[in-house]
Amino acid sequence: PCGGRCGNGLFPSLCGLGGLPAACKPEAEWVRMPDSSSWIGTLRRHRAAVVGNTLVSFGGAHEAGHVRRVINLTVHTRTIEWDVAAGTTDVPFSTHTIPEALDRHAVAAGNGMLFVSGGSKRWDDGASLVSEGLLDHSQGIPAPDVWWRDFARGEWTRGPAFDQPLSRHQMLYVDSLRLLIVFGGVVGEQTMWYASPQLRQQPPSVAVQQAPGNVTSQLLSLDIARNSFAWRVHPASETGSPPPARRDHGMIMLTDSTAVMFGGSSGDGAASPHEDVFLLNVSPSGQQGASMSWVKVSIRGTAPAAGLVYGLGAVGTKVLTIVGQSEQWIHDPEVWELSLDPLPTGGGEAGGEWRFMSAGVVGRRGFAMGVTGARVVVWGGYSPEVRSFSDVIVADFCNDYCTGDNEWSDCDLHAPATERGVCRRCPVNMVPAADRTSCVCAPGFEDRGNIRCVRCPVGMYKSASGN
Repeated sequence: PCGGRCGNGLFPSLCGLGGLPAACKPEAEWVRMPDSSSWIGTLRRHRAAVVGNTLVSFGGAHEAGHVRRVINLTVHTRTIEWDVAAGTTDVPFSTHTIPEALDRHAVAAGNGMLFVSGGSKRWDDGASLVSEGLLDHSQGIPAPDVWWRDFARGEWTRGPAFDQPLSRHQMLYVDSLRLLIVFGGVVGEQTMWYASPQLRQQPPSVAVQQAPGNVTSQLLSLDIARNSFAWRVHPASETGSPPPARRDHGMIMLTDSTAVMFGGSSGDGAASPHEDVFLLNVSPSGQQGASMSWVKVSIRGTAPAAGLVYGLGAVGTKVLTIVGQSEQWIHDPEVWELSLDPLPTGGGEAGGEWRFMSAGVVGRRGFAMGVTGARVVVWGGYSPEVRSFSDVIVADFCNDYCTGDNEWSDCDLHAPATERGVCRRCPVNMVPAADRTSCVCAPGFEDRGNIRCVRCPVGMYKSASGN
């Protein structure tokens, strides 16, 4: 039961709403996967799409320069595997049969293909290392290019380009319609980045010269099924209640006809963060390919201040995300879970509630994030000292439990069939018991006999699971 009381000197001023003091919040343990550094080296500012239990990455940079490779990271229950896709390599930038080296781009996957769009074309000026004494001298030219790669054939195809260069946007692929969707981002952003030995001791923001470009709210689609030769613009007047313009947001397909969009910023970093959530309903529309309509989600309780969204991942009707307040080193990313009410039909209102999950990954940004099963995967990135990482760390937010003789508890939906148990999800406010054969009240909730697992009264807390 809720036996702890606030104000006893142990948790002062932490129980204002009752339930669980901040000091007692359960956090998943971040685990570095075995052999996660034994591949080609560090990687940062790359983008990855999730295909099953594999993160498929393109772009970014490692210690030797910028990357034009497709790298597959497969996350098993207790191990990982690396694979550099055949036919991809960091060839000279004059080669135009594959995309340029990119960052701030977007990726998506579906129907056996990887899609890459926009971003900033990167190159390294080797002469600067000697003549100017700089450790690194990079420039980013905004790109309007769109490419896709067939996984089976291993070939890149250049698709219709955007009308204007676009970066920091989000791109989705709708399998049933063979449709690409792009929303938001920055038009015309250009960056020059210097990192001298003196500047390496400071946050990277001091070394950036940037033409900020214009943040957009444009919603675009490309009908792959009909071999469209141009992106279609969906006017705001035809898409319900569209969100404001934003960059660095997150989007994911929750079902094959509904996407979730969250967070981002309409300014630079923390200047104008967005806490809102929108659903995008997608439906076929004859010769037009698809019609789309935005629905704003009414959020109950506290929402994360998310000027920078590293990624979203769906677990049933729940969404896991890693968010940060800005691009500056003032805030470590956090993991939050969004529980959505049953999706509305016939134009009804949508609702949902956020829940803080974990303090996230300390001292790291510029990483790729994905969700496989109910596990959040963080790959690479770099620190405030511009130190790049080559590791993969995983946090298990599994809330399933097993019945009968089965004791499978890793929530790995892609484990071999012989290792899977028959698992069910615990009811709301409940977590698996220690033996994983039943559910008990989560920390911050108690069993009151006729009412199962209700929040502790104001001024009380319960820091352990159990009834």
